[in-house]
Amino acid sequence: MTKISKVNLTRGTKLSKQHWNTPMLEIEQMLVSGTVQAENLERNNANFSMTFNIPRLPAYAFSEQDPDFDRSQLVIPFVLPPLQDHWTKTVVGSDTPMSVLKSMSVSLDLGMGPNAAFDTWDGTATPDDSEFESERAFTYDMDIEIRSKDQSYVYGDSADVVYNVPKESIYSGSIPGMAFFNGMAQQFNPVFITDINEAIDPLKTYTLNINFPNLWEGWVNDVDATERAAISSLTMKLNFEGAIQERDVYVSGSYGIQNIPTSMSGTKSGQSITFDSVTSGSNITARAGTAANGRLQRNAEILDVNASKGLAAGRDIRGVQPAEEPIEADTGYFVLAVPMFGGWNDIRASDINEIGLPYGPQQTSGTLDPWSGNIQDRRIIPISQPFTIHRVIAVHSYYSHAHTDGSSYPNFDGDGRDGGTWGAGHVPSNASFTSAIGVGISTGLRADAKEYEQVAYATMTPGDKTDYLVDRVKSGKFAPGWGGGTWTNNNYDFEIFEIPLVENVVSGENTRGYYNQGFPYYVGKSGLGTYERQPVGTVAGGTREPNTEGGELVMEVRWIISDAGGLNVGAGAHTNNTCFVGMGGNWVYIYGKMSTSTTHI
Repeated sequence: MTKISKVNLTRGTKLSKQHWNTPMLEIEQMLVSGTVQAENLERNNANFSMTFNIPRLPAYAFSEQDPDFDRSQLVIPFVLPPLQDHWTKTVVGSDTPMSVLKSMSVSLDLGMGPNAAFDTWDGTATPDDSEFESERAFTYDMDIEIRSKDQSYVYGDSADVVYNVPKESIYSGSIPGMAFFNGMAQQFNPVFITDINEAIDPLKTYTLNINFPNLWEGWVNDVDATERAAISSLTMKLNFEGAIQERDVYVSGSYGIQNIPTSMSGTKSGQSITFDSVTSGSNITARAGTAANGRLQRNAEILDVNASKGLAAGRDIRGVQPAEEPIEADTGYFVLAVPMFGGWNDIRASDINEIGLPYGPQQTSGTLDPWSGNIQDRRIIPISQPFTIHRVIAVHSYYSHAHTDGSSYPNFDGDGRDGGTWGAGHVPSNASFTSAIGVGISTGLRADAKEYEQVAYATMTPGDKTDYLVDRVKSGKFAPGWGGGTWTNNNYDFEIFEIPLVENVVSGENTRGYYNQGFPYYVGKSGLGTYERQPVGTVAGGTREPNTEGGELVMEVRWIISDAGGLNVGAGAHTNNTCFVGMGGNWVYIYGKMSTSTTHI
């Protein structure tokens, strides 16, 4: 890409045709051919965000504040990997753009008034709005940190536990609890944090670390210790900026983008305009004369009109492109963070029969027989505008306060530290333990002809999960006198997987990512001109026409956890502290491209 070239004028320079012809002819060529490049736009970056929502965090999740260890905090790993445009096999192109974290916002659900939400973890709390006073707002003091690490299972040494610990801090800050209340008169929700401006490496893993250091102890000594506050509906939005890119298009005779309308070609119809250009020996004029005179004022008016009305770009909600579209790059990076199993507590083998819906059946009486059923969660997301999926990443959490004997937390040892997580094997190891993750699109939950189409899918066991494993994230700090001078693995533990897109080609062409997968997948509603779609792939490979036939209205994400031998204690290798889903839940991230301008017609 090149910018429009021009000759800079100095005072007293005689105006000649090279000062005018060259830049005007370049502008005309761009507008007519539809190749106005990102470097010539006023804004050549696009904004995108990741929004994390956690329904509830009880006070005991933050009950131990030990400065020597990364403990008692909520941790959410995330990545911003390259799109398929910049990735061939496992080699990332040198032109891969970096994203920049610009700002973030934080909000809590405090109800309709300036009151704290009480925690009922032990069933004895007695919520009383009058109990909350402004001096107790410090219990909502919040610490935020973002850390980074190399991706150990792809680009590092997976055998060295040090590689699993995110140690480099790229942002750290705090929000006083009173910021959410503003002197009890009104609420500042959300609270904004701006001017961060930190570059995000597409080949690193990041963790969002959230801590409420006073939530557990902050109310002791002046109120009943059982009346502690809780965090309800914590929402954090990370706002990024990345380079504008060319959109995905249909290419005739190629497998290309799955499910994309065949009308979405890369050809763009530019505007019907003509600028004057000066010929040798002619007088340059403002408006009068002939086209050979260059007529500066006329050409400037054409530019003004186009600038004032804006250059057309993007697609409408049914994928139709503008009739005249001169802008070459019109899409930005897109990521959707989908929470799964987002309950207030972890799900362990010791309580699997009592968790209840939506994750599994509940048995509250009688003998708890070994349960061979599954636990599952699903998220249904309306499709409001078209986008292209390039990659799906899943984060499985084993973040648990479980003790080796399965007892409830908190249960401190003699020196005030909780010793329950030391040596506790939280990650399921039973050979038949299975985790199945899928992303699909559907014509609608109540459609006359309900059809589903698979977009991405993976099923894994402890024996084969390394086929999908991208990275592992553990806590641990070196603390003199603890852990025998080694890196400790306490509290949180995550595994990050790539969930491959269905394979729509054969013979080794599915290689655009950490592991083999199909080409990008278009998702969007159709109109009369966009219902004819490109063939799609299947989980086992191959190509066929899409079942949804351009009628997709919702996207669905499912996660099923099962074990043929049962998910209970004593079933296979499951012990009291075996954690099937960690506190804070799991996450599925969907990455791709979305138009920066969508006309809703």
